[in-house]
Amino acid sequence: MRARIQQLDILRGIGVILILGRHLTAIPPNAPWFLMVFFQRWYETGWMGVDLFFVLSGYLVTGLMLREFSARGKFDAKRFLIRRGFKIYPSYYVLLCFTWLTIAISGRAYLPFTGLAQALFIQNYYPGENHYPLGHTWSLAVEEHFYLLVAALFVLLVTKKAGLRVFASVCAVFIIVVPILRFVDLYHYGRILNHITHLRIDALFMGALLSCAHHHYGERFEAVFRNKAMILTITSALLLLPSAFFGFTNCWAFSIGLTAEQLAFCLIIMLMLVNSKPHGLWAAVLSTIGLYSYSIYVWHAPIEKLCYAIPIPTNLFLLQVAAYCIGSVLGGIAFAKLIESPFLKLRDKHFPRLTE
Repeated sequence: MRARIQQLDILRGIGVILILGRHLTAIPPNAPWFLMVFFQRWYETGWMGVDLFFVLSGYLVTGLMLREFSARGKFDAKRFLIRRGFKIYPSYYVLLCFTWLTIAISGRAYLPFTGLAQALFIQNYYPGENHYPLGHTWSLAVEEHFYLLVAALFVLLVTKKAGLRVFASVCAVFIIVVPILRFVDLYHYGRILNHITHLRIDALFMGALLSCAHHHYGERFEAVFRNKAMILTITSALLLLPSAFFGFTNCWAFSIGLTAEQLAFCLIIMLMLVNSKPHGLWAAVLSTIGLYSYSIYVWHAPIEKLCYAIPIPTNLFLLQVAAYCIGSVLGGIAFAKLIESPFLKLRDKHFPRLTE
């Protein structure tokens, strides 16, 4: 089994921590000003964690396909999708069943097509009551659509002798076209649909294009990031500023601002990969959180609702925040061991990875 890359687990850990901040319940208005500023900035930048996950997923998934094709001269799309399913589906469908059961017991109205849309990973296109309480699963639908699309493109282009450059060119087309679609949709309809696949899938293709460049140019590509580390670090920070400051507030931020943010994450990924491994307690904690980031992400929403279901005095709100954050991490780890790990063992037994 291929060893995990600690630097990327650290980035996953940062990503899921950002997302936890985005889904914090409102901080009481009488909280100290410095805490208000901290939590407000955490909330306002927390959405960027999803894009970080998207770019990472695109980079890693494409890397798996490239390594398999390089080693074997072919790519087994069916096996690839089965392995993805063993990773994604168990925790997700257990969450769906848990949610549906909880809603049925509570007597809350629930549109039947909402549940069907969630089960088929099309909830980001179906508007049923914002998919309460599973609104965060829109990103899983985007990733599922990407897996299907990129596997089909890889088979049609790379394995049919069109070549890696053509595949990379198609990735670049998505990176160019999707921001235009975002701009047009927002300008024409005056709305921000940040959860629709065809308006967000460019982040995954940005990661895919990065993986193609890394695979094709290899050491020469890495040398650029070693030799220009300081300049590229500053560049990545500048590219992140528009999204961190404006969020989704205007046409430009929602279109090319997201593209700049995704490019920044590509730079950060490579800078993390080519430099020495981080050491210390913080690196160990973040990489551990990153190791279980998928399960933490899947389960953090119901855990958040459970933590805030218990009313407490507003002056003790930090206890609720701590319970939500720590509970999400520990709960995600527990569910990963109970649900995810057994299925991954089954996957590796019956559908082992074809390359190391």
